[in-house]
Amino acid sequence: MTSAVPNPSSHKDNHHYEDLEMSDYSSSPPSPTTTNNDSLACPPPVYTPSSFTPTFQLQIETTGKPWLSMPLPLKPDPIPVFALDNTLSTASSSSTSTSPKFISHRPSRGSGSCYLVNAAGVDETALSTTTYRWGPGKPPRVRLFSPFTGGATHPPTTLDDKDDSSSSCWDTFDIQSSGLFTRATRFRPAKLLLAPTTTTTTSFTSREDEAAGTFFEWRYAGRKERKAYTTTATLTPTAAKDDGVDSLLILEKVLRISTGDEKEEFHRVPVAQFLRNAGLRTLGTSASSAGNGGRLLVDLDDTKWGFDESNKTEREMALVMVVTTCLVMLKREVDRRRAQQIAIMAGGAGS
Repeated sequence: MTSAVPNPSSHKDNHHYEDLEMSDYSSSPPSPTTTNNDSLACPPPVYTPSSFTPTFQLQIETTGKPWLSMPLPLKPDPIPVFALDNTLSTASSSSTSTSPKFISHRPSRGSGSCYLVNAAGVDETALSTTTYRWGPGKPPRVRLFSPFTGGATHPPTTLDDKDDSSSSCWDTFDIQSSGLFTRATRFRPAKLLLAPTTTTTTSFTSREDEAAGTFFEWRYAGRKERKAYTTTATLTPTAAKDDGVDSLLILEKVLRISTGDEKEEFHRVPVAQFLRNAGLRTLGTSASSAGNGGRLLVDLDDTKWGFDESNKTEREMALVMVVTTCLVMLKREVDRRRAQQIAIMAGGAGS
């Protein structure tokens, strides 16, 4: 039985820069826009309490990067991802199982690339790889490998573009920034863009046509959304409501819907949330830490994803995709923190 969670309303060396994403220096979430145009700049819609019901709960354990540290890459420590009972009453970080469900590996400290493996497997069979390529116009590239076809036994994780030419992956996509002044990211995994079965449109002739205007987007919830979540969500005994939600990332499936007269709207469907507060973040970290772990809630409701009985592989890969892209968001936080630290040090040296 699932538990409904109310959703919010509406340095100097070259090798140190190898995995650095110079995206946005702002350390605070983007301010909500007030425009009323039918565009992606519009504020997200107000969700009903039943619009997000997690079917999976995972705990990502990583210390991230504190403010008082040198602007160096993190050590290549494995990042375990634990599966929890699907109830928020077991959400305390200390109550995680001893065996992780997934583990994210990074080959070296100077490399940002990583690969995700099934922790229960006897070999290092990758379920996904994330390749960071140096240079402008080369966003991180994610490749998904189906566990039903053996995955990738020797995951390619270097910065060489030749690694991305493998034909064995189940799907591949780039993670793009949603804009210059936002920390949100978007991506289009083609095989997971099935239109929700509950969506009605007026101009698409098939679900494939409708999926052509669909993408996923990770975004940071604003202050009002976090406050709404705090006052309505049932948190854990160790994460009392008074603790609030320090950070809330929301993964939404964004659908382009025609309303007639050549007009279009964008409908947002929440499919995952990543929460951090005093009771959910990785022990030993604080609200000021960047890229630290927390609680990942995933809603794999068939009507949202467009799954049916024939989509067993898609359902498995959807969970892998959510975990992989959430880890990308955490790395972006670390990269932003390093960029801020470098800027502060450079400013101090020049004064």
